[in-house]
Amino acid sequence: MKFQFNSLEDASVEYWLSREYLLTNGAGGFACGTLPDCLTRKYHGLLALPDVKSGRINMLLSKIELSMLAGSHQYDLSTNIFPDTVFPEGFRFIRTVEVDRYPTTVFDVNGGNIQLKKSILMPRGAAAVLARYELVAAPKTVTLKLTPFLAYRDAHALTRQNADLRPRTFFEHHGFKIDPYPALPPLFIQTSRRSVFYPSPDWWKNFTYPEERARGYDFSEDLFSPGVFEVKLKPGEAVIVRAGLDTAKPAVLEAAWDREITRLRRAGDAFSRESAPLVDLKLQAEQYVIDSPSGILAGFPWFPNEWGRDALISLPGLLLSRGRFIESFSFLCRIAGYEKDGLLPNTRAPNDDRAYNSLDTVFLFYRAVQRYLAASGDRAGVLKKLVPVMVRMLAAFAEGRSGVGRISEEGFVFGGSEQTQLTWMDAQVKGTPVTPRHGAAVEINALYHNALVFLLEEFGSDLEPKRAAVFSRLRRLFEENFEKRFWNEEDACLYDVYRSPEDRDRSIRPNQLFALGLPACAVSTERARQALETVKLHLVTPYGLRTLSPRDPAFVPEYGGNQDKRDRAYHQGPVWPWLIGIYCDAALQHAEDAETVKKQLKSTFSRLWENHPGDGCIGHVDELFDAVPPHRPGGCPAQAWSLAEVIRVLEMTK
Repeated sequence: MKFQFNSLEDASVEYWLSREYLLTNGAGGFACGTLPDCLTRKYHGLLALPDVKSGRINMLLSKIELSMLAGSHQYDLSTNIFPDTVFPEGFRFIRTVEVDRYPTTVFDVNGGNIQLKKSILMPRGAAAVLARYELVAAPKTVTLKLTPFLAYRDAHALTRQNADLRPRTFFEHHGFKIDPYPALPPLFIQTSRRSVFYPSPDWWKNFTYPEERARGYDFSEDLFSPGVFEVKLKPGEAVIVRAGLDTAKPAVLEAAWDREITRLRRAGDAFSRESAPLVDLKLQAEQYVIDSPSGILAGFPWFPNEWGRDALISLPGLLLSRGRFIESFSFLCRIAGYEKDGLLPNTRAPNDDRAYNSLDTVFLFYRAVQRYLAASGDRAGVLKKLVPVMVRMLAAFAEGRSGVGRISEEGFVFGGSEQTQLTWMDAQVKGTPVTPRHGAAVEINALYHNALVFLLEEFGSDLEPKRAAVFSRLRRLFEENFEKRFWNEEDACLYDVYRSPEDRDRSIRPNQLFALGLPACAVSTERARQALETVKLHLVTPYGLRTLSPRDPAFVPEYGGNQDKRDRAYHQGPVWPWLIGIYCDAALQHAEDAETVKKQLKSTFSRLWENHPGDGCIGHVDELFDAVPPHRPGGCPAQAWSLAEVIRVLEMTK
């Protein structure tokens, strides 16, 4: 889908700054920014790349300032925010911005007599970014002035003018190389056609990032410019600027641009039979996928690493729905290889550092394998490569060898303490959990039960008999006790956490949906339907499900402010779009008339795919929304599991 934004008479800068674009390279790198390429976040930039040694994401190239000399006039086409001012105001020259997998901006200069088109691409698999400037129309030759600005720092940090930066540039054909700091890689910036680079090292101070200020972080930064390119263009001519970690032959930059355009077109052709908006969402799914080794990143711009929980939830929508079975199996095998004491890592950094600090990741793995098997039919592959790991993990819990969880006498998985957060509701403030869920959390136990049933019913005959007998006993024990211990008669739903008959958390939360929507449902149909009505009444909104009922004293209606304030709100009310997936699973599983329910579900959540992708980060779905109208988006602007579950819901409601 093409998203086009047109200049409005007297449009303020906010009109353009409220929308962002995202490009990724399939290797953990990204470029993102606002439509006029004005930096409003510390995460905005043209080239952010992972560092395998440190595990960090480094923001290298922040932007390329654009000016044009036409006759005796200079037109400054960039936009920056400084304290108390916007300078220059290049947004006023924008005619249109079109985002169709990548952004293209058309500038009208000198009353429309001069028209310049700027596009940005991030080639798949390359540690580089391409910016193309085409002089569409002009009465005569113009000169472009292109000024790169470097941040050269951790993407989560900010930089200030310092004496440690090495400002010297080294000649490269049609460009230069710069090596600012010993601990970071050098950067090569080159042009596709003849240009002149004037070394003129300088710091520009106090770029102001309003989005960081709103989030309670430092919001001012100094950026370094090594100099200025000048390129002459005649009408109809174009120049490509490439910035990357290696040198390139200027003569092949046009071909590199054309190859990436062709790749994008072919990717679109693969889903040509899909109808909108599903085709567009499936195309955006590629942004979160790592090609080698196969993987899924949690979100952009501040979650560009692998979170086991997020990746396993996202796999059906981002890979299986697009027929990417080989990549799915490769990913599952790799994740299985990280098993340790019955656990799988919750997070994995680019340098392979892993954190084993969650309970749900291990049981979400079974659900992902179950979905992979259903989609691919690859029973032999699953039996050979994945079943041994699944057996080991369940055995670790059954035998008490898991460091974070145990099976109780009633057959439930208990985990954590008052000081730990082992579920997806994991926010803490000053080391104290905001949403304490130690004990037997409802979704952990639903996933555990589903894992037992899946392993026994699909591969029971392949298991060692004694092991199968142990798992069968645990299944019976769970099914005998779950409903009577977790059913909350007063609220007609399930308790969120069970610790004992005298200690049960009656907060009305969406976690209970896993006990209603997984294939192995341990709740009667009658009670499941009652619980769904309660969830619908308290939690369902047009953008997803609230994390807590508005009637609860702990309910927080809006998400915003500094980090402590945001963390206190994170799972105490805000709407999370990814939860529509398990909600729809449950609604369809217990529907009396599936076709009617499908229509209702599509109507309920239609704003997520019909309206929202044209706002915020174009083509993507935010991490969360406020719990009350107008449901302002917040959190990470482009979240993998949000997009993935929207795709899956559209698939299941066809």
